[in-house]
Amino acid sequence: MPLIGHGGQIFTSPLTFFTSLNALGPLVQIQPGPKPVYVVTAPELVRRMLVTDTRNYLKGA
Repeated sequence: MPLIGHGGQIFTSPLTFFTSLNALGPLVQIQPGPKPVYVVTAPELVRRMLVTDTRNYLKGA
């Protein structure tokens, strides 16, 4: 993996990159830089995180 990880793909074609993550599963780890980032691709999980179980997740941590 290059030094910037997935950062180049995100910068050059963000819509294509994030759309392609759907095929990898409902929760995908990417490496846009030095730290990993998790992307939630399933709508039901996004709702659960933002609405149903919002108190279980830290913001800005």
